[in-house]
Amino acid sequence: MIEQQIVALLTPLFGEAVYPLRAPANAPLPHAVYQVISDLPVASLKGRSGLNHYRVQISAWAKTYGAAVSASADAMDALERGQLRPVFTVHGDDIDDDTGHYRRIFDLSFRA
Repeated sequence: MIEQQIVALLTPLFGEAVYPLRAPANAPLPHAVYQVISDLPVASLKGRSGLNHYRVQISAWAKTYGAAVSASADAMDALERGQLRPVFTVHGDDIDDDTGHYRRIFDLSFRA
């Protein structure tokens, strides 16, 4: 599963604080949240190629804006050093009004 590869690449940065879909309320900061947006088979002239095209969204959460931007950049570097060869798109930033925690959101797209 592609999720296992993503977690394995992010764990050195975030430790056990890498979560699918949503982090628990008491999650340590910084932490990462990932979601598979799409998982589509790649076709060739002979039919399915055996590869899939993935789009994954990752949010890097931190106590400060600067820490969220830094954690996001570190996560992108870690994912690039892996075997995924992703293309990145940064979606933007957000703040949780209840906690005051910041996040940087980015997508990665790759074939595996």
